[in-house]
Amino acid sequence: MGIIRHRRLERPLPHLSSAIQPESMDAIRAGFLTMCGIDYYDAGSGCEPHFHDCDEYWFILEGRAAIECGDETGEVVAGDIVHTPWGLQHVFRALTDTGVLWIYGELHGKKRVGHLHDEDR
Repeated sequence: MGIIRHRRLERPLPHLSSAIQPESMDAIRAGFLTMCGIDYYDAGSGCEPHFHDCDEYWFILEGRAAIECGDETGEVVAGDIVHTPWGLQHVFRALTDTGVLWIYGELHGKKRVGHLHDEDR
């Protein structure tokens, strides 16, 4: 059994109030995942339109948020799971204080990690 220790980051990015991330992504990358973490958004905050070179899954831990995934829009609440396929632009906006577990799947295409934007296509 492998234990992957975590670290908590306060205000790791302007749109996050805090995040919990593995201390090392090496053990995760050895499997079928690329990255994962838990992010906390203050009500009204969110992320810019972006896409990934992997499928991404968001598990809503607490709160309520508005999402746009390609042409689809909707609201999600605690317990919902959102799947954003590889290459699909998406946006997340917290309607209340919201906690999200996010998981990046296996990389495809150019195999870049992180938020990618239209100029990266």
